[in-house]
Amino acid sequence: MAYKDKVKNFNSDLLSISRKLIDNKIYRQNKKTQKIMMEKWLEKASEIENVDIPNLILEDEDDAGHYSQLTQTISLPKTSLVTLFHEFRHHVLCERQLPSTEKEARSWSVSLFYKISPSLYYQAVKKGILYFK
Repeated sequence: MAYKDKVKNFNSDLLSISRKLIDNKIYRQNKKTQKIMMEKWLEKASEIENVDIPNLILEDEDDAGHYSQLTQTISLPKTSLVTLFHEFRHHVLCERQLPSTEKEARSWSVSLFYKISPSLYYQAVKKGILYFK
């Protein structure tokens, strides 16, 4: 089963705030505005998931996003909703003291991205920029 099909049920408020990132054209904004939009998403998503709000760092030093449980920090090399969702899922699982596996984070993030915008999902697949489908 493809990652996009693994998670079926998402909180409706989470879907709404996630779609808002796309509706507000996050990818067309400057880096500062993108960071503000992602921080607002993290605040609302954390409230929905009932976890602490993680820190967010946008840095060009790394080619992959990562989550530091020690500092509760999500680091992204560029604006990527799939990566933001993926690292947030690690945060949620760590906060709940549940196993935080790559498979779980991939399933949740790719399914969420597909659910909020199937057309952007298929564009990313076609361009070869979505590594885990």
